[in-house]
Amino acid sequence: MEPMYLSIRPVETGKRIKQLLSEQNYTIREIQGAFGFENPQAIYKWISGKSLPSLDNFIILSRLLHTSIEDILVIDGDISFSRIFLNYRFNDIPACLSYNHTIRKRYGKSVRREKIMKNFLKLGGLSILSCQYMYVDHEDYLADALFAQNQVPVRFGHEFKRNGSPYCIITCRVWKKDIAGFERTMESLYNKMLLLGHSDYAEFCEELMGMIEKERGAA
Repeated sequence: MEPMYLSIRPVETGKRIKQLLSEQNYTIREIQGAFGFENPQAIYKWISGKSLPSLDNFIILSRLLHTSIEDILVIDGDISFSRIFLNYRFNDIPACLSYNHTIRKRYGKSVRREKIMKNFLKLGGLSILSCQYMYVDHEDYLADALFAQNQVPVRFGHEFKRNGSPYCIITCRVWKKDIAGFERTMESLYNKMLLLGHSDYAEFCEELMGMIEKERGAA
């Protein structure tokens, strides 16, 4: 088995904690009270990335936020090849480093080739409870209604889009128990696109997936 290299990213984890607190409508004072802290300084340090909660406090925080510790943490090993590639090619902001350099530096030979699907791609990751995906949606987010209809919970990640294109690439995380439902939803999304007259959707997906596979081979 090849060694795994990962590290917790404090600043990004702090942003994630802040986001989750906002989603649950918690105030800093309320969280301070829940932990029994005399002042809120520790919590401000968490959300600014200056420090991380202890393991005990991570457990309490995960229960307050109704999520898992792994959903709170942002880990270097979760940054996949495809996310780097999409940021480089599909955002209109130049990447600071080329994807080849970044991947080789972080993973060496451990980058895996994933099975390519027609409108979604299963990404690499280190979680034992969930899987990362990227999928191609319309700018009107047609997949959202299908996720709700099929009762598939999805944690959305990053979005990539080029100006002038009606399509966007979205990364997300899905619980492993919901993988089958997610992939069925992707099939429904593909059919919905064609039914709504987006005849170039299939071509866009095919071109994108082929481009990713080609760049993976080059890396």
